[in-house]
Amino acid sequence: MSRKLKILVTDDHPVTREGLSLILGLAPDFEVVGQAGTGEEAIARFTNLKPDVVMMDLQMPGMGGVAATMKIIQLDPHAKVILLTTYDGTEDLYRGISVGAKTYLLKDTPREVIVDAIRSVARGEKFVLPQLASKISEMSDSDRLTAKQIEVLRLLALGKSNKDIAEDLAISEGTVKSHVISILEKLGVASRTEAAFEAHRRGYLR
Repeated sequence: MSRKLKILVTDDHPVTREGLSLILGLAPDFEVVGQAGTGEEAIARFTNLKPDVVMMDLQMPGMGGVAATMKIIQLDPHAKVILLTTYDGTEDLYRGISVGAKTYLLKDTPREVIVDAIRSVARGEKFVLPQLASKISEMSDSDRLTAKQIEVLRLLALGKSNKDIAEDLAISEGTVKSHVISILEKLGVASRTEAAFEAHRRGYLR
């Protein structure tokens, strides 16, 4: 018998979290190895449990799903995270996919579709709901900020100089400059101030 897929379910609402864990546990090839109610808990449980797939609630108080996903991807670039949310807003899509989530599902998605999505993502395949495909296709890879660029952007928005950012992130000042140039291009702005404003608008600095 092949090994079951290990799944971590994260949601700040206990009923939603436990309900999703219950229905996923009914799949013969799934094992829900843990639950988390916050982004911080998700990171800690990911580190300890090493799940194959993380189901991550996008909107949570404190550390939200995007920030938690970004941290998990930093810990393990091969981590597979599926974002779950009630809303299909374009900015949420942009933020989630930008930081490395594999796909994005609405919470009212039928159980069988969620199961298919988990299996596809675990195999390394792409899975996009038809109603979300056009939105995701609009976000080309060249327009997405990397996890490192988001770190630089956060410090940039605090008014830090390239030298300060380089010291904080333990990278060269030249590397910071390259990241800043790329950030401005990807956000379609001409200055660091505009970059900070646009980053807040898109939700990168929430």
